[in-house]
Amino acid sequence: MQTQKNYWPLAIIGVIIFGVIMVSISITIALKNPIQDDNAYFTKKRIVDENINQLLIDQDIFDASFNRYLDILDSSDATLVRDTNLLSPYQSKPHRDKFNPKFPTQAFIDKQNIRLALNLIPQKAESPSEIHIKAYLDSYHQANALQDLGELIADGVENTRYLSSAFKIPKGRWKLIFEITYDTDHKAYLETELFVDMVDIS
Repeated sequence: MQTQKNYWPLAIIGVIIFGVIMVSISITIALKNPIQDDNAYFTKKRIVDENINQLLIDQDIFDASFNRYLDILDSSDATLVRDTNLLSPYQSKPHRDKFNPKFPTQAFIDKQNIRLALNLIPQKAESPSEIHIKAYLDSYHQANALQDLGELIADGVENTRYLSSAFKIPKGRWKLIFEITYDTDHKAYLETELFVDMVDIS
């Protein structure tokens, strides 16, 4: 009498091997795409949640006081692109993980120095004063990639245009963040996306 083969052990082993492979793939994907903290307010989420009302009040005062746009300048200070879609982090969160066609896409030549020019146009006779602006460059795809671009310096008598130092920007998708301090201890934040496609002509 021929003994019937039992395939259950092979099936169980196959399921175990498949499970191990799937876990390994999941770990690999997680390591390549780590969860990143939102750097929009430069502090822990708990602290942001505790102070969100004051943050929104300060932001609303700033938004009502200034029209703003961002010029990205080349090494000769010619405008490469003008961005009028500067938003607060609270406004821009729905777009942070997907392409938003409203944001500008600009090609830069490889190794070219660029500068940022943030323009603040007062809308009130008594707009906030004592303005200090710092700029940061953050990556959507790399953890701990936040770069401090330094403080923007007011240019001109009216102090409506604030310029960064020159810097080099790599190819990729980036987030520009502006931390604006006004009236000594009030803060507002603006951010925008930047897509860089460099062409090496050397």
